[in-house]
Amino acid sequence: MHVSEYQHISFAKMIGTALWRRLRFAMALFSIVVFPANITAEENSFRVLSYHNVVLSRDELAEDSVTLDHLVNQFEWLLAHDYHPVSVTNILEARAGKIELPPKAVLLTFDDGYVSFYDYVLPLLKAYQYPAVLALVGSWMETPADERVAYGRGGMPRNSLLTWNQVSEIEKSGLVEIASHSFDLHREVIATPEGNGLAAATSLKYNKQDKRYETQAAYRQRIQSDLEKAQANFKERVGHPVRVIVWPYGRYTDIALDVAVEEGFEIALTLNSEPGRLDNLLHTGRYYVWRNPVPLDFRGLLENPLEKIVGRFPLLEASSMNEDVLGEEKKLSAWLERCSKLRPDGVCIRPYEFRDGKVGAYFSSQFLPTAQDRLLRLVWQTRTRGRSRSILWLVNDKKEWAWKDADMIQTWPELGPLAPAFGVVIGGPQLTPALLELPWERYLSTGSKIAEQSPGMRRQRRQAYLKEGRASSTLAIQTLKKLEEFQNWQPYSRVYLELPWERARGMEESELRNLLMVFDRLVLDARDVSLRDLEKDLRQRPLQPSLVTHGQLLVDFNYDGKGSAEDASRRLAKMLEGVEDLGLLSWIYDHDWPIGGQPSGEKVRLLMSSEEFPWNDPEFHLWSEAEKKSKQKGEER
Repeated sequence: MHVSEYQHISFAKMIGTALWRRLRFAMALFSIVVFPANITAEENSFRVLSYHNVVLSRDELAEDSVTLDHLVNQFEWLLAHDYHPVSVTNILEARAGKIELPPKAVLLTFDDGYVSFYDYVLPLLKAYQYPAVLALVGSWMETPADERVAYGRGGMPRNSLLTWNQVSEIEKSGLVEIASHSFDLHREVIATPEGNGLAAATSLKYNKQDKRYETQAAYRQRIQSDLEKAQANFKERVGHPVRVIVWPYGRYTDIALDVAVEEGFEIALTLNSEPGRLDNLLHTGRYYVWRNPVPLDFRGLLENPLEKIVGRFPLLEASSMNEDVLGEEKKLSAWLERCSKLRPDGVCIRPYEFRDGKVGAYFSSQFLPTAQDRLLRLVWQTRTRGRSRSILWLVNDKKEWAWKDADMIQTWPELGPLAPAFGVVIGGPQLTPALLELPWERYLSTGSKIAEQSPGMRRQRRQAYLKEGRASSTLAIQTLKKLEEFQNWQPYSRVYLELPWERARGMEESELRNLLMVFDRLVLDARDVSLRDLEKDLRQRPLQPSLVTHGQLLVDFNYDGKGSAEDASRRLAKMLEGVEDLGLLSWIYDHDWPIGGQPSGEKVRLLMSSEEFPWNDPEFHLWSEAEKKSKQKGEER
């Protein structure tokens, strides 16, 4: 903490507050981990680890690589803790009912085809008799030896990757399943009017000359041509097509997945952080082994990795990025700089505006006037430069807009390919009650625990209900249908449900748990509730456990340009501190004013990020310099 910024907080008070917040955070976690999710014990589940390059020294490390000594330690750890590496054949036979997977089954995967696999990994696999998957990019493998591989912006030398002769030798070991990492989708395509490059496998190409996006039919044909070429390449080079597709960057669409099935792939590997399941092999999640993890961090990838329960977001109006006095690019830069300072866990972005009596869209839309086609750039820049997840705010909560929920949901499918988001918040005055009336418990198994669920499992339950009621014209079914059309482009996105504060507070724990089997988080809309009333309510009625762990309080930042901005920021900070003291750890404030720097970063910054806090945030000086050095040495070992 910079003393010049926070002179009004004494060091003793700062330490006391930090320790108290750590204690409260630990108590909240206890409500989840007291009955940990023993997913690895389930007969139909397994863990998948995603590796990339292996290097000898720390000087060679990139973010996605590991050192050889750490890889050996990780293999030893698997052996010592009774994990059982399995093969693709084992998994497919288990799905067919021919065998049972061993307890603590784990699949080892290595992406991109680095030559280090031949030099270092293969000898280890032989020594431990561990099977693995090796994913190759066809166009990289076909690059001539004297040229650079088109990887990233600068490319890399062709000799960094395996040769086909080495691949042949690797496959003859009997331990390695060769997989496709696409033929030429491990790259970017121009996907925005401003010329931003996004993942080729999941984005519609944008033609700047025609000022048009690629059609969905053209997108499908492009994916099909690539996967056909990939399989033909494997037939020529290794003598057979392959059974596993590893999506570049771990991202995919349902359209791409349908094509992959047509091309004979039986397993699709993603980077969704969730266990693989025999009943869902086309959406198999993987845990990304990066930053050369030490044993404690490696263990965390495998042993009951908990879903992050704290989320602290500002709500951003896309219209605030519109061009007026400063110009749009200056506004965007100001917003991204603000993100880096606030360090929020995510950002909710409202993709609509209201102007001249009409609702408009910040994306290309057939249903609404297009205010500006800038949403994709805003979402992508917030993620890449602002280092914050984007959550689309699809809640019809502006009474003055006089907009029908049934009209709003028509725009959701259009957003799918134009805003790759971490999640969406859905809700509305008619929509939310309609969804609450559905008998979700029909699709819930007895004894299911919230901590064991994943976004993919929740989506499967919504799909099951939609399949049963697809012919219905009710608002609830139409909402699920449009949500599903959105998720055809973003199968991995989280879905949060907005609930009025009083409605959520009146629900029994069993009702809340049922909702959390089909929605990833509940947003508790308390914008019309004062801090005094919130405190009174929270003191009189204990929070239901599900609201502690998966509830996200929505409050109002009511700076309207009148009065003192500092006073408004102080009121918001006081409210967030107050609800945190009473047990709610996650929140959203409506809304952020990036150009004016409101709410004041000085007032709310320490309340907005849980990435480091409360365990080791250096702002709180909880580590002495000696402890820091000791900790760093331990990690290096």
